[in-house]
Formats: sequence, C-alpha cells, structure tokens
Amino acid sequence: MFRLKKYNQMFECHFPELFEMKSEELKNDDNFPYLVDQYGDKERANEEWNWFFNQLVEINSGGYIYRLVFLRTLNDLDEGELGEHWTLTKENAKELEDTLKNQFFPEEGDIDDYDSYIIEVKSEPDNVDFESSMSQFCEYPWEEEVNLKDESKLKIISIEKL
Repeated sequence: MFRLKKYNQMFECHFPELFEMKSEELKNDDNFPYLVDQYGDKERANEEWNWFFNQLVEINSGGYIYRLVFLRTLNDLDEGELGEHWTLTKENAKELEDTLKNQFFPEEGDIDDYDSYIIEVKSEPDNVDFESSMSQFCEYPWEEEVNLKDESKLKIISIEKL
C-alpha cells in the first residue's frame, strides 16, 4: 500500500514505481550536489527535492504557474511568446522582481520605463520539462522555476500590474 500525498495522489497511486524511478533518475543528475550545497546537508536537500518534484507533478496534471514580465505597456505583451521561465506561486514571482530588475539589460532601456506584471497561466497536462526544471531547482532553488516543453500550451488566466 502506498501512502497518498497531497500533491501527487493520482500519479503516485496509479504509477508509484514510475514516480520513484523518475525522481531518482533525475536526482542522479550532476546538478544534485549543488542542491546539497544550497541546503548544507543531504537530508534537507532530499526533502526539498521531493517537495519540488511533487509540485511539478501537480502542475503537470494541468496546473497554474506564474511569470513576472517587464513591459512598457500591456500592449507589448506577445501572447504567442509568453516565455520559458515560470514559477510556482504569484508570491514567488513578486519576490523575484528586485532580482530581475537588477539583471535588466541596458540595451533594453531604463528599467524605470517599464511596469512589472505577473501573468498567471494554466498549462495543459504533460507539459512540464522535468529534467530542465529539476536542474534549475538544484542551482537556484529559491526561484522555484518551472520549465515547459511547449509554451503554446498555455492559457492566460490573469495579468496583474504590480
């Protein structure tokens, strides 16, 4: 009997061996030691790994994700190219605002000419790139970055100006 978890009930219940195999396969990637370095010990890194992997499983069933963008006007948003880098929560997208402002490229103009927006989308099922997402998580866990296979499989739910 397998214990059901909040974020992966259906997946783990029906495919428990596959779930464990995929998680362990990705954990053997060269990037996992970076996560251990981030948290200072392997046990904590494993806990965080499992938590994030469960979040991805939930999103992969057709979940909601968020992206922070900088636009001069909302009309500048290209709904056909929303981008690759998403995060788990609206709160996390907001927290990334200062960091991303500091990474703004000078050739794009002055950051003060742009407004910050958070885009909420719903992704179609089976659209999460687990390998890329887990690799990014190992190096930058605070970003909780979700990478997708196909950004055309997104439906905009809301756009909020910060």
